Amino acid sequence: MKVVTYHHFASADAAGTRHLGITTHPGRFAAQLDYLAAAYNVVPLDRLISGELPARALLITIDDAYQSVFEIAAPMLAQRRLPAVLFVNPRPVSEAFVPVDHVVGLLGGPRAESVVREAIGEVAGREAAASVPPNPNALSPGLREAVKQHLIAELGTTEPALHRDLRLFLTPDQVRQLPGLGIEVANHTLSHTLCRTLSAGERHNEIAIAKDAIEALTGRPVRAFAFPWGQSGDATPAVLDVVRACGHQATFLMHGLDNETRPAPDIWYRSLVTSETPAGLQIALRLKPRLRRAWRGLPALPKAPSV
Repeated sequence: MKVVTYHHFASADAAGTRHLGITTHPGRFAAQLDYLAAAYNVVPLDRLISGELPARALLITIDDAYQSVFEIAAPMLAQRRLPAVLFVNPRPVSEAFVPVDHVVGLLGGPRAESVVREAIGEVAGREAAASVPPNPNALSPGLREAVKQHLIAELGTTEPALHRDLRLFLTPDQVRQLPGLGIEVANHTLSHTLCRTLSAGERHNEIAIAKDAIEALTGRPVRAFAFPWGQSGDATPAVLDVVRACGHQATFLMHGLDNETRPAPDIWYRSLVTSETPAGLQIALRLKPRLRRAWRGLPALPKAPSV
């Protein structure tokens, strides 16, 4: 079972995604879909959850709440009758909220680190700035939000104005239309947060409240959860307890590993895709997962039940 992950689709990077490395060119996306449809049996989430998987099964997933999913990816998928799952953050959809990654992206590559470290120092003190990496996502939610507002002020704007001017995020009406286009909408936390930083109350808000918000938007059950950044360090027992208690039936990490061995029957690994050629995508899906597991010296994980 293979699972691929996309994010943003555009002929050129948008202002808020320029330094994130997540954009797929539409022409390359079309070629990738044609390759995937020919080489694999692309399945909906239903088949993964049920365990009734054909040979060479593959699930297409997309992360975050980008408008390009509706404008570019959805029509291409629908034209080929390929199902997909969108893991969405409801806050940028329903309110003038901009995840901190996009604010940092606007600062530019080399300049961003020094500006972020300075912002952490202003908000949390110089000692804190020296002791933590210049990554706002590694901070507690309250501190991260304060740093983000400091960075937005450095840009000379406000969060509502930035949300409007970026024109990056889906609208509620677009999210409601996606299931009719063959894209199931699932949970990616309320505000795209690193789950290891969350307290018990924050875990409930970011996971359970997000699920409720998405279900209110689409009128359909949310059955899957994907960790932002997909790191196994975020899949702590406390976080997984909340994910499962909410009724999520499948949970997704990244790591680009194969799914022959998984940490639990309901946890799946995914491979990030941007603008690889079909040949490059073939290598990414067939060779790299095995090499990553071998080269990183990852311990053997308990084998999941056969599906």
